[in-house]
Amino acid sequence: MATKRTCFVISPIGADGSDTRKRADKLFKFVITSAIEPLGFEPLRSDQISESGNITSQMIQHLLDDPLVIADLTSSNPNVYYELAIRHATRKPFIQVVDRSEMDRLPFDIVNMRTVPYDLQDLECVEEARAEIGRQAQAYEDGASVDTPVSMASKVQDLNKSSDPVDSSIANLVDGIAEIRSMLVRLTGDQERRIPSEADELEIDHRQLLDVIDLTAKIGELPPAVIARWLREVSSKTLAAHLVVAHDYAQAARVARPGSKAK
Repeated sequence: MATKRTCFVISPIGADGSDTRKRADKLFKFVITSAIEPLGFEPLRSDQISESGNITSQMIQHLLDDPLVIADLTSSNPNVYYELAIRHATRKPFIQVVDRSEMDRLPFDIVNMRTVPYDLQDLECVEEARAEIGRQAQAYEDGASVDTPVSMASKVQDLNKSSDPVDSSIANLVDGIAEIRSMLVRLTGDQERRIPSEADELEIDHRQLLDVIDLTAKIGELPPAVIARWLREVSSKTLAAHLVVAHDYAQAARVARPGSKAK
């Protein structure tokens, strides 16, 4: 029988018998374990590490090395966010979950990243969360890319360093999208603190793109036709995927130019 791979689970744990521990145990057993075991993963939480030695070092090693990490963001536990940031930096697969009642309180840096809501008092919601975790884990198994604020910032930095004007134009475009998104969050944060629905996200993404497309087209470094194709392509994608799509069309634009070669 094949050896199961470790899925490291980071979550608020609390003291024995506390409400926090009871919720963590239920989430671990009834949602996470049942979702990932069929895919060949064995879940592990930091309080279950049995090896001797420094628990913090061992935990960080799991965050760096394990093929999958699931993070429970409930209660905005600072340790959880610290550990999630380490995982983000690795650009390896991770899944975020949070109690449904706290979906509107996720911090700005990750509010636009897919997070699975759960409600342990609602059996239907438990089933939906279990299924969604399974779908995301399977997507990673099938080769889905891992997009985080860290990876996106790194890609933009690489574009800014490029001597190719197309790369510089894309970097400016992505920076403009990020700035507009920040403005929207600041303007609407006090009026309506909630997680945008998928439809909201697509509408916001299109508004942001439209706001910067004219400026980018005027620069002349990306042909308007290429940008139009890009806009159609991202109609079903999240902001984190825009840069990848833009790269594809930038390569096509280079090839289309007389005497140009794709890198």
